[in-house]
Amino acid sequence: MVRRCIVACALILSALGFGPVAVAQTAGCQFVLGFMTLHDLDPKDVGSCVDDQSLAQASGDQQQHTTNGLLAWRKADNWTAFTDGYRTWINGPNGLVTRLNTQRYSWEADFGAPGTTAIGDSTAASGLSKIQHIVIIMQENRSFDQYFGTYPGAEGLPRQNGQFTTCVPDPKKGACVAPYHNGNDGGAGGPHSAANATGDVDGGKMDGFIAQDQKAGRGDCAKLQDPNCTDSATADTSDVMGYRDAREIPNYWAYAQNFILQDHMFEPNASWSLPSHLYLLSEWAAKCSQKDDPSSCVNELDHPDIPPDFVAPAARASYTSAPNFAWTDMTYLMFKNNVSWKYYVAEGTEPDCEDDTKTCTPVPQRAGTPGIWNPLAWFTTVHQDNQLNNIQPLNSFYADAKAGNLAKISWFAPAQTS
Repeated sequence: MVRRCIVACALILSALGFGPVAVAQTAGCQFVLGFMTLHDLDPKDVGSCVDDQSLAQASGDQQQHTTNGLLAWRKADNWTAFTDGYRTWINGPNGLVTRLNTQRYSWEADFGAPGTTAIGDSTAASGLSKIQHIVIIMQENRSFDQYFGTYPGAEGLPRQNGQFTTCVPDPKKGACVAPYHNGNDGGAGGPHSAANATGDVDGGKMDGFIAQDQKAGRGDCAKLQDPNCTDSATADTSDVMGYRDAREIPNYWAYAQNFILQDHMFEPNASWSLPSHLYLLSEWAAKCSQKDDPSSCVNELDHPDIPPDFVAPAARASYTSAPNFAWTDMTYLMFKNNVSWKYYVAEGTEPDCEDDTKTCTPVPQRAGTPGIWNPLAWFTTVHQDNQLNNIQPLNSFYADAKAGNLAKISWFAPAQTS
């Protein structure tokens, strides 16, 4: 089961009882993640690093000394801050703010602590009024544990005293493979149909990932006539046990430290790309027997109607039936309530293979060619609402953002190379 994620974490600082001292810069140290962000916002006040970021094992807090004071990230309230002993700079919910160490903002965890006074935040908006635009970026074929399994404080890969406490059986080698750091940019991964997900989870034991990968082979891609299909009999199937961290994906870990990281958010369907994107847009994957008739639709987790550009090349000439997504998608609710939306598609290649295939020949994708990452054009409601033009190339997103013309709700699906 793939846990898809949305990203981040933040922080504040309680009063630190020390005065400013002159400390020499140490060669070789560096700022990373949230500390680097705060330093870049105010390099003059923060100063240069003296040592590298370190973890306090008892509290889970992070800290780093600088030539002007101390950077800190406190697990209790998740804001990043710097103090020179008298003042504190906090990269808070409304950007960088400054206060005395005897003061507290209402959004700090120790607000109202003895010996402190409350300080107002006149720039703070309240509730949903803070949100002007929602941008949904859909990426896939990565699990939560693969990207954030070792992120501090997250419920990821089980560990005790720095050692992994779990492993997954390798049926062919007769061994049990523990998670390991994989520094490679790419990864073969494994098959991911509904049946594969059931096998991965294995009744809750979560020990079927390698076995499922070993069952995937050249036969899976034969219908797409793909000469590049990986044969699991010779591939390193332990690849599914590899994880990345801030060394390979520093941007994702920075999102996690500065915003929100959901370690208990799961995908709504255990299947491949097309059903996942149908769920993203409508909370359902189905097959409809009657054109434009939602009452004729029934559940179909693995095999909804396939877009014509994703049919096997040999069968494409005889494939004349357009997908019939007759049930209501979310854009209908936006249309009905006058909420603007756009769906941006990058020009490039499709990111996934049909059904449970591991690898296959790339299929071109663009805004005008619906595919498994761009199913909106086949929804009856989008046609009835005359909103097909809301599906646009990704370059239009940058132009809209620059001009201040973003829709209230935006989706975009990156290309394979993204």
